[in-house]
Amino acid sequence: MFKYILWDLDNTLLDPHPPERASIRNCFKDFNLGECTDAMLDTYPAINHKWWTMCERGEKPKSEILVGRFADFLGQFGLRTDIAPEFAKDYMERLGDTICPIDGAMETLTSLRGRFGQYLVTNGVWASQKKKIQNSGIDKIIDGIFVSEDIGFEKPEEQIYQIVLNRIGCTNRSEVLMVGDSLTTDIKGANNAGIACCWFNRNGKERPLDLRIDYEIHRIPELLDIVSNAR
Repeated sequence: MFKYILWDLDNTLLDPHPPERASIRNCFKDFNLGECTDAMLDTYPAINHKWWTMCERGEKPKSEILVGRFADFLGQFGLRTDIAPEFAKDYMERLGDTICPIDGAMETLTSLRGRFGQYLVTNGVWASQKKKIQNSGIDKIIDGIFVSEDIGFEKPEEQIYQIVLNRIGCTNRSEVLMVGDSLTTDIKGANNAGIACCWFNRNGKERPLDLRIDYEIHRIPELLDIVSNAR
């Protein structure tokens, strides 16, 4: 029987892509870089994914990721790369201005409120995550927020889960369910920590064979049946 649900934030409860595009466009205006076209923005997700994958593999520190992705992005269009540090700072400050919840996410959180302890566990940068959480209203629904930058460990490290469970007063890992979209952080992290996991497979990806996946959903509201049947 589950008593606690640990939620990922980006790509699970909130869609980060519309805010990313809006933030980059605003940064182009702030730095007088000219028009930022849809075609230019379409290249950013792959660049961002490439850099975060290096971070997840331990190949580069997060501080380098946050700036390097924009040096990469700007450089491909022949724009100044020396402004990447300030561009990245401006981007992070603007990121929480636009909020785009995943379909059914807010309703699901609200439905589960009071029935389960609900906590965010995110690898994002605290400054931007805090703004997104507050502007979305998620902070008024859930019971707590854990950001890797504050804790000192990141998903999929087992230590972040141990710290979270200690802080919420959970002594039985069988009572915990991790819900997230990332196989390399959320699902692998749950595997490392020995807790149940639910993969939010929004885009219908092929199920991997090298990870334990206890539950799989394609829409967030599908979680309601899972946790109800597990009680």
